[in-house]
Amino acid sequence: MKSLSRKLRYFGGLVLLLKNWPQVLGHFLTKSNKGGYFRFRNGLVMRYAQWVEVEEVLGTFVRRDYGTVSAGATVVDVGASLGSFSLFAARQGARVLAFEPAPESFALLTKNIKLNRLKNRINSFRLGVAGRPGKRPLFLTPFSPLSSFFGRGTKAMVDCTTLEEVFRAHRLKSLDLLKLDCEGAEYEILYQTPPEILKKIKEIRLEYHVLPGRRTNPEGLTEFLVRRGFALVYQRRDASSSGILHFRRLQSE
Repeated sequence: MKSLSRKLRYFGGLVLLLKNWPQVLGHFLTKSNKGGYFRFRNGLVMRYAQWVEVEEVLGTFVRRDYGTVSAGATVVDVGASLGSFSLFAARQGARVLAFEPAPESFALLTKNIKLNRLKNRINSFRLGVAGRPGKRPLFLTPFSPLSSFFGRGTKAMVDCTTLEEVFRAHRLKSLDLLKLDCEGAEYEILYQTPPEILKKIKEIRLEYHVLPGRRTNPEGLTEFLVRRGFALVYQRRDASSSGILHFRRLQSE
């Protein structure tokens, strides 16, 4: 019963959000991959290709999985997909560095940035972010946003960078928000980032995915980040193997 009322609330949010909600909701409920456009009541327009991408828009704009962003903030969006959060943040006045390695998702990301004339606020990169730089196989699933470095699917070699390299390449002295939705790569990205780089990050908001291993779960990640000076400020469990975590850096000693 609670699950049904939650779904109705989310669908109600979609109605308030989109001018063309009947078409979008129809694609979502019938699991259609015809694709189309999200036409927001505030003027934002986004191209989408698959019904599963409706869930991404619900997460960003209705559930606010990654919270809100202040004008003037610097944001790194890892796993930008078709650009929901990057566009949301840029419209709030943030500067965004968006990273997406999956070819289909990256094509949508670049199209959506252009559609909304946000090239001056969003820099997009067809790169994965990982624990170490270099080429790496990305497993492409039938649903492009769910492609990952783990699991099964058609294998495509993609170029990867690291969080440390992102800071260096873009001369970031600090980062207001690191958003991660990278299907399990969140652990290696954070665990292999040097402490001096983590100290420059004010907030981390991420979707976690439980993987086999001792520290590849929300408890292990939380323990790690708390020891690095962050506080867990929000947690939501969506399923047995996934959920949302928000961390905020405590004041420096």
